[in-house]
Formats: sequence, C-alpha cells, structure tokens
Amino acid sequence: MNGPDERAAGSAGTHSAFLPVFLVFLAFLAGYSLQMVQVFTQNAELRRTAVSEDQTLARAPLVLSKLKAVSKDLEEAAATNPVAKQLLTEFGARPGQPAR
Repeated sequence: MNGPDERAAGSAGTHSAFLPVFLVFLAFLAGYSLQMVQVFTQNAELRRTAVSEDQTLARAPLVLSKLKAVSKDLEEAAATNPVAKQLLTEFGARPGQPAR
C-alpha cells in the first residue's frame, strides 16, 4: 500500500497551473479596471469642458459688443483727455479703428 511518504513524494512533482494563471488574470483585471475608471473620469471632464466652452462662446458676442462700446467711449474721451489719448496710443489703437 501507499504510505503517506509515498503520496507526498508522488504529488510534489505535479502542481496545478490554475493559481498562478488566476493571479496573473486578477492582476490584469485590476490594471485594466483602473485604466477604465481613468478613461471614464477623463471623458466626464471633457464633457464638462465642452459645456463650459459652449457657454463661453455664447457669451462672446455680448463681451465683444461691450468692448466695442468701451473703445468708442475711450476714443471720444481721447479728444479732450490726454490720459485717454495715451491709452489709445499705448495699445496701438487709432481713432475710428477698434483696438487690437
């Protein structure tokens, strides 16, 4: 009959590859799961940025009209105020032409 020493010696050479393969699989699963979470986070951030960009572009005509009004007022003030005239020359604007 086979004794305990003989069974231990016979089974020592045959190991299952399940555990190492399973651990490698779990490591890959954890790594790719982390990457997917990062991709979803980046996607959400890009969507928020796109919404913010759309809001900024929607406000651009209003801001431009206000800047044109300020430029026009500055040009009118430059006729009588030397500081306003100095501002116009400093920023390279000529009367009747919007500033750069």
